[in-house]
Amino acid sequence: MKKYILNRWKENFAACSIQCLNILMSVLCAFTLMKIVDNLTAGNQENVQVYLVLQALCWLLTAITYYAGNILMGKAQQAMENDMRHDLTMILAKKSYQQYEKHAIGDYISWYSHDVGQMLYLGGNSFYALVTSGFQTVVSAASLLALHWSISAAAVAGALTLAGISMYFESRITEKAHYVSKSSEIFSSNMKNLLSGFGVMKNFRILDEFTKQADEESEKRAESVFQYTKIQVLSNGWLLFWNAFFQVVILAVCVFFILQGKLQVGAVVGIGSFLPKVFEGMTETLCHKNSMVAIRPYVEKFEKERAEYAAEGTGAGKFPSASRAIETCQLSYKYGEKQVFENLNIKINIGKKYALTGSSGGGKTTLMKILMGQLRDYEGQVLFDGEEAGGYSSEEIAGKIAYIEQQVYLFDTTIRNNITLWKTYSEEEMECALRESALYEEIRKFPQGLDTPVGENGKNLSGGQRQRIALARALINGRKILFVDEGTSALDMENAAVVEECLLKNRNLTLLLISHHLTEERKQQFDQVFCIGKI
Repeated sequence: MKKYILNRWKENFAACSIQCLNILMSVLCAFTLMKIVDNLTAGNQENVQVYLVLQALCWLLTAITYYAGNILMGKAQQAMENDMRHDLTMILAKKSYQQYEKHAIGDYISWYSHDVGQMLYLGGNSFYALVTSGFQTVVSAASLLALHWSISAAAVAGALTLAGISMYFESRITEKAHYVSKSSEIFSSNMKNLLSGFGVMKNFRILDEFTKQADEESEKRAESVFQYTKIQVLSNGWLLFWNAFFQVVILAVCVFFILQGKLQVGAVVGIGSFLPKVFEGMTETLCHKNSMVAIRPYVEKFEKERAEYAAEGTGAGKFPSASRAIETCQLSYKYGEKQVFENLNIKINIGKKYALTGSSGGGKTTLMKILMGQLRDYEGQVLFDGEEAGGYSSEEIAGKIAYIEQQVYLFDTTIRNNITLWKTYSEEEMECALRESALYEEIRKFPQGLDTPVGENGKNLSGGQRQRIALARALINGRKILFVDEGTSALDMENAAVVEECLLKNRNLTLLLISHHLTEERKQQFDQVFCIGKI
């Protein structure tokens, strides 16, 4: 949190300065009230009128500084919140595919929503509270010192006692905060899984199970928050008890001094105002200090993720152009103890067309992911123009190759944006990509054409339309090497034949196509058909 506070030091300094000025105004209000009481007791009406005017002015300035301070604080918090989410986005953007897939989408959603929110609430809000309550404690203690040194000394002793109580609870609060952070990730992930399967549960009429599981996840999440709240309340309860105890003792001492004639009657007003501010300020300072401690799990989590991608590194020098061939030498891969394939040797010459066939689970998709740099823990070699590709990032490889997966993802925007990925292309470039992906005639059927909204993950389109959009996306973005994982599986035979024919006839395209339904006639159109696993 320190990083974000310092990055926005100007905004935070302005907000804290105005809020501290607000506290000074409230102290001046108390002093003017003391003077009003003293002058009333002495019968000095003229001075009473002067101090009444000063009192009104102080309250006006208190209201103004309260408004200005909170507006400035809100703007600073907004800036810090944006900084946190930007940092999180950069962390995710720099992950490799394998690193990214270590967590479920629900975990990442929890990071963006719950974790950032908690860091801002526990860290940002507590920072301002620490500054203002700490300043309030110091100013109020100094004000008590102006009345009598012994009162100020007793207040300081009480404050130190409260600090000791806070330190006792610190480790327990941190432990519960870790628990809340982890439970939030689990809750988001499990609820995403449950909601994604809502259609299945409704179709099979087991919505009672849906309700049961949702309730169970909610109870687990609520229990973790309750445990954290309970330890916070216990800590704050002890602080409030000793706060009240010391205030009562010190107030009794003050009454004794007044009866002895060592303090004026007006001092009661000042003590009644300053003493609670000392202990309330100290109590709030310690409570918010514990809240700051509670953000450690979130900060540590993000720093761990940052260190993970920082340790990966990339290859030295310029990535090979892949202008001649991509090949594997003695390539082997395992998922745990399961051997997917072993000592695999294939060569893909640039400009040629290849098909990849084999039994389900034989490793066809795994091979494509290895060639794309998405899987790193293989044995053997992957060579681009004779150079080992393992040292380069998947982003560098993706700059040369487009990979169309079985499950095409579309953004909740227009067909045009899903094809261009928000880049600008000429109408000629767009038409060429549409025709080569057999999508041109299909687009003309939509009243809004390319500006038709596709819905969440393309729910407004058929499976075949989604896959052809993915093909058009790859073609218009200039990828000359295309890996297609069952890219025509969702098309009917006629449309599948049209798309495959377009890809095969494109002389500028290097194609590696996974398929389970190639006819003998279609096989003849490929330069080579690789078979992985037993058919």
